Amino acid sequence: ARQFDLYPAVKSALARLQSTRSVREFCQLAANEVRRFTGFERVMVYRFLDDGAGEVVAEALGGDFESYLGLRY
Repeated sequence: ARQFDLYPAVKSALARLQSTRSVREFCQLAANEVRRFTGFERVMVYRFLDDGAGEVVAEALGGDFESYLGLRY
């Protein structure tokens, strides 16, 4: 696993998140950053609807995964 200093990495990630121009851009960048920090192969961001269902609005994938972007559960 790749090692990095946590504080500078988080500070840099937060600065990038603050510079986003839309909620979708923020969500995509957040998924990318969580994947970078955790090393998980798949990170998804859900938007929960009033009926309790969720829609995948952003994802960061590693490997050869099928995209779930736009799917509702």
